[in-house]
Amino acid sequence: EADLFARQELSLGTVPFGLRSTIEDAMGSFAVEAQQKGYPQPSGSTGGGADNQRHSPGPGTDIASGVRPLPRNGRSLRVLLAEDHVVNQMIATFLMRSQGYTVEVAATGLQALKMLDEQAFDLVLMDIQMPEMDGLEATAKIREREVKTGEHIPIIAVTARAMAGDRERCLDGGMDDYVSKPIQPSEMWAAIKRVLPCSGE
Repeated sequence: EADLFARQELSLGTVPFGLRSTIEDAMGSFAVEAQQKGYPQPSGSTGGGADNQRHSPGPGTDIASGVRPLPRNGRSLRVLLAEDHVVNQMIATFLMRSQGYTVEVAATGLQALKMLDEQAFDLVLMDIQMPEMDGLEATAKIREREVKTGEHIPIIAVTARAMAGDRERCLDGGMDDYVSKPIQPSEMWAAIKRVLPCSGE
């Protein structure tokens, strides 16, 4: 997994077999739901290795809800995914790329801060529980920096925590929206459109 994080390659061929079946099941469930609802399908079956790239639907096609959060201002959205779990990385990246979005992955809060210093992003998907620095602490540091710069990057909490008050805790901590795991594509697209209205124009 450390090698996967370092290279930021999210091909099923690089994932241990035990995790690969979990990811394939999740991606397959999205495709089944899309077929039932009559939405466009990825070409072929959800396979491993290099073939995985061609299985994603075209940009602007939501394979689960029919919502179309299109590229912003005529260009692809750049999304920073801060997530330490390889399966969640794969699923979230698959969903973002299905819309034509560009995705970069940070495995810790510290790595997310470093990447934000070095690159420009339109959106952050922030896990709450990560090693070295959790999502709430990373968000607090991002907001501290923005006091000086006057900028504001939307941050959506993506967390398995589903206890009462978790949403309010994330919003009070400086995040703009909240999506629970397991990720439901329609909920993710709705959150993105709330924090980036222009992405659906």
